[in-house]
Amino acid sequence: MPDFVALDFEKHKVMVVEASVAASPRGLFDKVKNRDNQWFARLRGRLRQRQVIDDSWATFCVRLYIRTCAAEKLPPEISAAKDVEICQLEQIAFPWSWEWESTKLRKEAEETGQP
Repeated sequence: MPDFVALDFEKHKVMVVEASVAASPRGLFDKVKNRDNQWFARLRGRLRQRQVIDDSWATFCVRLYIRTCAAEKLPPEISAAKDVEICQLEQIAFPWSWEWESTKLRKEAEETGQP
């Protein structure tokens, strides 16, 4: 099962939501490539069985929350897919990678009084 499942009751849309902070989430990419068998078919069956959705809920999609460096490695079949949305963590929250070296150098310069 995915990290989250979001339901848009107005648009009758089911969204599989996955989040990863991995620099290269190959396993996640493999799941997205196989999204129909990985998530959609099973979710469709379970949600219908529990009477959460009916046949009018035709739209299933994936929303990924991943790092920019991972988004740059997306396989073409994922980046071009109309039912996959990519959200880069650095654009919606905060920079994921920290500039350790420049912070260390700045602190040393402040301590020694050097510019």
